[in-house]
Amino acid sequence: MTLLSCTEKAPLLEKGEAIIAGTVINFQGSTRTIKLAASDVVQDIMRTAIIDSMGNFKLVVELYHPQNIQMLFKKGNAKLFLYPSDSIHLEIDENLFSNERDPSYYISGKGKSVEFSKNMRDYLRFLGESEFYPNSNDKSANEFLNILKREISKQDSALQIFCKNNKVTSDFKKWAIRDIRYSVANALVLYRMSNQQGYDGTVFDKLLFPINDDAAITSSLYHVHLRHYALNLGIWEDSISLRLCLDGNRIDAYPRILNTIVESEKQGLSRDIMCYELLNGLIEESYEDFVAILDKVEGCIDSQLLKDVLYDKKARYDDQTTMNIAFLDFGSKEEKEITGDFWKELKEKYSGKVIYVDIWATWCAPCRVEIPHAIELHDFFEGEDIAFVNLCLSSDKTGWEQMIKDHNMRGDNYFFDQSQSQLLRSKLQFPGYPTYMIIDQQGNIIDKNAPQPSSEDKIRNILKNMI
Repeated sequence: MTLLSCTEKAPLLEKGEAIIAGTVINFQGSTRTIKLAASDVVQDIMRTAIIDSMGNFKLVVELYHPQNIQMLFKKGNAKLFLYPSDSIHLEIDENLFSNERDPSYYISGKGKSVEFSKNMRDYLRFLGESEFYPNSNDKSANEFLNILKREISKQDSALQIFCKNNKVTSDFKKWAIRDIRYSVANALVLYRMSNQQGYDGTVFDKLLFPINDDAAITSSLYHVHLRHYALNLGIWEDSISLRLCLDGNRIDAYPRILNTIVESEKQGLSRDIMCYELLNGLIEESYEDFVAILDKVEGCIDSQLLKDVLYDKKARYDDQTTMNIAFLDFGSKEEKEITGDFWKELKEKYSGKVIYVDIWATWCAPCRVEIPHAIELHDFFEGEDIAFVNLCLSSDKTGWEQMIKDHNMRGDNYFFDQSQSQLLRSKLQFPGYPTYMIIDQQGNIIDKNAPQPSSEDKIRNILKNMI
C-alpha cells in the first residue's frame, strides 16, 4: 500500500453513461445475447445486448464511478474497466469464447478506459486461473491473517513482475494493488462465519485491509468488504444488536448499528458506503422496516447521491402506482405495464384457480435448467384450472424479453425492475433463485418452497390433488 498516495483524490459519485460496442467475428447466431455484469456501490449492474445478424452489438451502461466490469458471451468473459462518459469497442471471436473461459479479445476506442482495459486483460491472462480458499479450521485470528498476508505478498510479487515487463498506466497499478487486497479480504467473512462461537484476536485488520480508502471504490470488491466490516462492527461484535436482529427487532437494532459505525469510523465516502450498504441490504429483509427506519437515521449518510437513491426507493414503495412491472402476453407478444398492488391483482385475476409461481432471474443457471421442465409441466396441465406465472426479478429487461422468445416460455411472464424486485422479495421472504410457490383457489400461499418442475411426478401429483 506504500505505492498509493495518501493524498490521492477519490472519484466522485456522480451518474454518467459509458458505451460498449463491438463485433463478434465467426458469428454463428446460436447465441444472440451478450451480457454485462458488475458489482457497484449504488446498484449492481446486469445488462444484456442483442447481437444483430452481422455480429454487432451495443450497450449503454449507467455508471456512478470508474469501475471494473465483465462482458459475458458463451463460455468466455472479457474483463474491462470503464470510466463514465468513455466508450470502447470490442472484437471477440465466437470460436474462442465458445471454448475458453478467458479468451483473447481486441479493444479499441478513445479515453482512459481503453489502455486501462488492455492492461487488465493482459494482467488477468498473465495470472491465469487461480482460486484462493484458505483453510480456517483450528486457526486463531492472527494465524489466519498471516495466511492472508502471505497470499497478498504472493499476488503483489506477480503484479510487480507483470508491471516490469509491460507498459501499464499508473491508474491500473493502483487499482490492481487495491483489488488484490480486497479480493483476499473476502476470506475474512468466511472465517467469521465459520467461527461464530468466538475466536481470539481481531480478524478485520484495518491496517492490512483499510476501510477509509475512498479511492478504492474503483475496485468492485471494496464496497463488499465495507459491508462485511460494517456487519462485523455493528452486529456480530455487539451482543445487544445481534440479539435484537435475531429476534427480528430491526426497528431498534438498526439505529444502534448505524450509530456505532458513525461514532467509530472516520467521516467520508467509505463510512457513507457502510451505512448505505446496511440500509440497502435491509430492503431485502423487510421493506416495511426499511421505510420505518430511514427517517430516523438520515444523519448517518452525508453523500447526497446515496441518500437520494434510498429515498427514491422509499418513494416507489409509498406510491405503488409507479410500480414498473411489465407483462408480456405469450400469445400476442404484446407488452404492457402493470400498476397497483400486483400481488392482490394476481390473486383476483386467477381467482378459483391453482397458481404455480416460478420466481427466477435471467442470470441464474439453475433457473435456465428448469425452463424445459417448466414447459413440459405447463403442457401436462393444459386445459386444467391451473395458472403458470413466471416472475423475473433482479434482471435486465432486454435479456428477459429475449429469453422468453428463445425458449418459448409458456404461462404469464412478468418482469420486475430492481426496486420492485427488492420490494417483492421483502414481502415474500423467499431465499433465492429459482423459487417455486403454490397458491390455492382462494389466493392463499400454501407452499413457499414448492418442488421444482424437474421433480416431475412429485410436483404433478401435488397440483393434481389441489385441482
